[in-house]
Amino acid sequence: MNRNLTLPRIAAVVVMLLTGALAILAKPAAGASCPDTFKKRGSIFTHWVYTASADFADVPVRVAVERLRQQLPSKQIEVLSANAEQGTLHCRTLPDSRQRAFDVDLTVSPLGSRARVTMVLTLPPTGVSDAGLRESMCDTVGVAALAVAKPAAEGAAGTRQPAPDPPEPAPRATAAAAAAPRPEPQEPSLTNEDVIKLVQAGLSSDLIVTKIMQSSSVAFDLSTNGLVALANLKIPHDVIAAMLRRAHDGPR
Repeated sequence: MNRNLTLPRIAAVVVMLLTGALAILAKPAAGASCPDTFKKRGSIFTHWVYTASADFADVPVRVAVERLRQQLPSKQIEVLSANAEQGTLHCRTLPDSRQRAFDVDLTVSPLGSRARVTMVLTLPPTGVSDAGLRESMCDTVGVAALAVAKPAAEGAAGTRQPAPDPPEPAPRATAAAAAAPRPEPQEPSLTNEDVIKLVQAGLSSDLIVTKIMQSSSVAFDLSTNGLVALANLKIPHDVIAAMLRRAHDGPR
C-alpha cells in the first residue's frame, strides 16, 4: 500500500466528518422548548426586541398562519396583514392604558415535517418583567397548534345548529398585558437641587441630560439668579441647556 497516497485520503475523510459534525451542532435543535428560545436585545436608551419560537409537528405553514390569524385577537393582538404563502404576519398589540400600541411580527418557517413559529415583539425601554413576557409570548406562539373551531353541521331541516360554547381558558397574561408597563408611583418634579446632586455624585453629563429629558415634570429655577447659582457650582453647560429645553417643553 502506498502510504503517501493513503494518508492524505484519510485526512480528507476526517475533515469531512468533523465538518459534518460541526454543522449538526450549529443547527438549532428541532422541537426546542419555547422558553429556552426566549431572547432579548436592545438598550434602555433605544428599545428592547424580544423573540421566542416553537416547533409544531405536522402543521403546514398555511394552517399555522390561518390559526394565528384567527386566534391572535384573543391574545389582545390585532393582525394588520397576513401572508400564508410567505408565512408572515404583521400585527400590533391593542392600546394600553397610555394609548400605546407595540409592533408584533410572526414568521412561520417549514422545518421538515414541522413548522417553526417565531414571534418578535418590540417595546420601548420600560420596566417589563422578562419572566412574565417569556410566558405570555410562548403562550401566544402556542395558538399555532390549536385547531380553529369549525361551524356545526347543518340540521336535517337545513338550519345551522349553534356551536357549543368553548370552555373558559385558564386566566393567563397576554402578550399585550405583559407588554403594558406596570403603573409607577408619580415621581416628584425634578428641581435644581436634584440636578446639582446628580452632578456632585459624579454622573456623566450624557446621563444627567437623559434623566432631565425623560422626567415627567420639572420645577427648575431658571431665573437669572438661578442660572448664576448653577454656573457658580460648575454645572456643565450642556446640562443647563437641557434644563432650559425641558422647562420650555412643559409637562408630559
